[in-house]
Amino acid sequence: MTRIQCFRSALWQLCLFAVLAIAMHTQLVGRASAAFGELDSPQVSLPLDYPEKAREQVYYALHRMDCRFVSGFFLNSWTTLHYRGDTRALNLFLDDLAKCPGATLSVRFTRDIDVDCDWRVGHKAPENRFQVFVNLKSDQIKIEDVVLPEVAGPAVRSE
Repeated sequence: MTRIQCFRSALWQLCLFAVLAIAMHTQLVGRASAAFGELDSPQVSLPLDYPEKAREQVYYALHRMDCRFVSGFFLNSWTTLHYRGDTRALNLFLDDLAKCPGATLSVRFTRDIDVDCDWRVGHKAPENRFQVFVNLKSDQIKIEDVVLPEVAGPAVRSE
């Protein structure tokens, strides 16, 4: 076999290997799917064993009448909700979420919200963790009047 024939044979094998690799990758990626959807109303996935009374508290917090749900979507266990409202509505919203049993709440301030809203809520289902991002570009939120919910640390243990 000449050098050119060896080179062509090796090139042909390399091309065949690349085609097979792409086909295998497509098969694997095709099987991995994600659950995605848009939301018409505020809702989040809660743990199956989450008590009904606690579910009602979360529902009430997310459906406050003094703030307006703009849009939302979910991707697997993560949900994003967008709201419009003034500072008072935000303060009450945060207070209600902070009082939900078994839920964790964090608040951040950002200028990087790409939807026309005053705050964005992220929710991670398995941990029941809420993250509220307050839009610093909002014309309805007065940052100096935002009241973060009271946080109580763990109980002191006597040794």
